[in-house]
Amino acid sequence: MPSSSGTYTLYTPGNPVVTGTTISSAWANNTLNDLAAAMTVRWPRDGTAPPTANMPMGAYKFTNLGAGSARTDSLNFGQVQDGGATYITGVAGTDTITGSIVTPTLAAYAAGQAFRFVAAGTNTGAATLNINSLGAKAITKNGTIALAAGDIVAGAAYTITYDGTRFQISPAVGAVALGPITTSGLTQATARMLGRTTAGTGAIEELDAAAVSAFAAPASTSAQGVVPLATSTEMITGTNATKAVTVDAIRKGYVVRGTYTSLPAATAVDVSSLPSWMTHFEFQFNLLSTNGSSALLARIGDSGGIRISGYSGAASTVSVSSVTSVASDASGLSLIASGSGPTLTLGGIITCDLIDAVSNIWIMRSHVFYLGAGTTWVSGCTKTLPSSAMNAFRLTTVGGVDTFDAGSFNYAYW
Repeated sequence: MPSSSGTYTLYTPGNPVVTGTTISSAWANNTLNDLAAAMTVRWPRDGTAPPTANMPMGAYKFTNLGAGSARTDSLNFGQVQDGGATYITGVAGTDTITGSIVTPTLAAYAAGQAFRFVAAGTNTGAATLNINSLGAKAITKNGTIALAAGDIVAGAAYTITYDGTRFQISPAVGAVALGPITTSGLTQATARMLGRTTAGTGAIEELDAAAVSAFAAPASTSAQGVVPLATSTEMITGTNATKAVTVDAIRKGYVVRGTYTSLPAATAVDVSSLPSWMTHFEFQFNLLSTNGSSALLARIGDSGGIRISGYSGAASTVSVSSVTSVASDASGLSLIASGSGPTLTLGGIITCDLIDAVSNIWIMRSHVFYLGAGTTWVSGCTKTLPSSAMNAFRLTTVGGVDTFDAGSFNYAYW
């Protein structure tokens, strides 16, 4: 008789048969009917009848299983590894993307479906995907955010998941990992990172520099933290007391240098618009000469203009055999003690140093030498600027009529 355990037993009574026993119709009919019932519940190997219940495999497996071709077919491991059921082929388009899944043919979208594809082109903005002409659906990132230009890159592989309304793409597009990593042109203002603007809640989104700074603890005198670097202007002017400077910047100091320039064919050369924070200024010249015989004269100025009086000091001529000193001109710093004038070719340096910021008192000094002879001139004076901080310097000649006809100059300040 049929058995759920899979073992068949003959119908009884009458079986097994005994030699010499008369075969009755009852025995034959009952035995044959029992065999028919047993064969009916067996699964025909030729597929002429389907199972009528689930088939427990008793820890055994189907082997040499054919490849499934319909949604109701079973898959073999080869198909799983190849991924053909979820791989989109024939991909075309950049912003309006199309493709097909043919084995088995995708008949409808359903929430939770995940597919893979290799992009045919780089998108230029918001994008859609239409599989098997089932309808174009938006492709989004980080939930419902529309794609930006370049989020999909030609030749790159992506996975998309249908959420019932749209295809959400992964990996997270727009991140550096999707393209070549480069720091070219990257600044604090252009750098981006992902995070939540509210701790523990909200979606992961792109953070700008301000949002990143808001999460970063600032440094203090007692705790480590984030310290932004000072700009070159802030470093020179000292207008920000909370920013840091680099070791290289400290090594270079806060010196502002001009450009080595030819002296103009004029009666004076001016350096103007000097900053109010300046405490030291120096003016250098080389191969200087004029078309006259008047001595050189240096002056400084403030908001009231170049000052032409109130200078107090002295100048000396130093030669191989003697030193001669005379009083400085009250109208400026005399660079040459005698009246021989700069018809000679001269070089030298003039310095101005603030010694009293309250009263705005400056010390001016010069060292001038005659190129080609053993004579130098040294001079010095003090000058109190009455209006404001020093903001200008002028090199001219006594009387202000002689013109520079050769030479070059430069300047520096801090």
